[in-house]
Amino acid sequence: MKFLLTKHIVLPATLQKEKNLSVSVHYKGDSEKSIKLSLIGIGDNENINFHYSNQSKVSGDWKKLTVYGSLKESKAINIYIEYSGNRDTNQFVDLKNVEVKVGKHLLNEMKTGTEDNIIIQPALNENNIIPLKIENDRFFWKQIPQLQDAKIIGLGEITHGSETLRNLRLFFLKSLILDHNCKLILAEGDFQVFMLFDLYIQGLIPISSRDRIKEILDLGFGNNTFITFLDWLRTYNDKNIKKVHLVGIDNNANFDNISIPLMDFHYNLLGEDKAKNYIKLIYSNQLDSVKILANNDESLKIVMGEKYFQYYNYVLSEPRFKNWQDLSLSRDRNMFRRTLYLDSLFTTEDEKIAILAHSGHLQKIPLVNEVSEKVLGNFLNKTFKQKYYAINFTAGSGTFIQDSCDYFKNFCIDFIRNIPEDSFEYQAASLHKKLFLYPMDKLCNNSIKTSLHIYRNSLGKDLFKFTNLRKRYDSIIFVDSSIAIPLGFYQQLDVDSHYFKKRTMYYDLIKK
Repeated sequence: MKFLLTKHIVLPATLQKEKNLSVSVHYKGDSEKSIKLSLIGIGDNENINFHYSNQSKVSGDWKKLTVYGSLKESKAINIYIEYSGNRDTNQFVDLKNVEVKVGKHLLNEMKTGTEDNIIIQPALNENNIIPLKIENDRFFWKQIPQLQDAKIIGLGEITHGSETLRNLRLFFLKSLILDHNCKLILAEGDFQVFMLFDLYIQGLIPISSRDRIKEILDLGFGNNTFITFLDWLRTYNDKNIKKVHLVGIDNNANFDNISIPLMDFHYNLLGEDKAKNYIKLIYSNQLDSVKILANNDESLKIVMGEKYFQYYNYVLSEPRFKNWQDLSLSRDRNMFRRTLYLDSLFTTEDEKIAILAHSGHLQKIPLVNEVSEKVLGNFLNKTFKQKYYAINFTAGSGTFIQDSCDYFKNFCIDFIRNIPEDSFEYQAASLHKKLFLYPMDKLCNNSIKTSLHIYRNSLGKDLFKFTNLRKRYDSIIFVDSSIAIPLGFYQQLDVDSHYFKKRTMYYDLIKK
């Protein structure tokens, strides 16, 4: 058994000048493994001010574990309680009386937030908002002069579980394609899986492939809008000489297993007879042999075209990860590497790139958890500077899909709740506008201290985090209410039944 409990606390303004901090927890259990208590201090620029920790072995008697430190003018703190036991299913660890003390003040007993008798001056001026209407999407982008000069535009969603935010991003993405010469769409998605999607929008595979793509989307993306968007892109590309590409840039989680996405790719592109030899090699995990076969296959090169064949070889040469830890630690750095390569391959200097990802990947500064993590947006900001424009899509109320206990198995509806008055979402909702964009360089003061930030596996966790919005994003698109992606899509997410078992035809094919 193992667990990691977290708590994010935005410190009341009255305590931010205090010098001393202590956090303690009482614990007991039936193993001799250690329990670890860690504290992270977050500064005004979302930098880590301190990292303190202490650990002790678990025993059958109640013990107290405490961490002491200096606050160092931190604006917020992260608390982590971590336990790594063994595989004994009967082990237990009990916790109680978590106490957070700043100076002489016990936070557990204090009123926080706007109950500090501090009047919050609004940071949003109604004169600076850009009202949006769906039917005026093509006009809307022309009101952001910085966007005209941007090479890469990050379209970040604050949660992966909102149908409203996903639909809005795709709607505005169409405008970037129609009016702003966007020719490359990059997505936080498995780069092998997205190869089939790109074949579809290029018109390189028949319309009958749509059913297979829809099945994959139902398993991994959860709403009907994306397949409709792929249909729109296919029609657009059919009418235009210079095509739009859609490419995944996230790591592949296949490890050393057989690559089903690569089988799908070859089967749909080449048909059963011509794909047979490729699928046999993929089934045997001989990707180097697949490259040799492909590079001697002139008909394959002609079908793909020169540039896409280069990308195909790039994919086959990608390193394979051994475990989830290696995959996770390298995600953003690899997404950045792939972005640079795809920019050089598919776009010219005057063509734009749009990136669809979680806002945490696209923010311009590092993401603070237990460590300060450089993310894709941080790499892009340092490399492209003013040519990178980061937009965060967020909502002021409503619902979203959230993970339950079983990762990628069971999901539930969660709510945007406990909205603090010092949050962007609270102040934006106070303007009583349904949909608008607000440039971050137009914030009137520093009264916004928090904003919505929903990770995966966040059921019951703090949804609002300390935020320096000016440094995170260039603009925020706010919608008054979010509707969750329907549960029906996610509750059927059983990989064995709905993915692998439907591809037994590949096994039958290689046995012929």
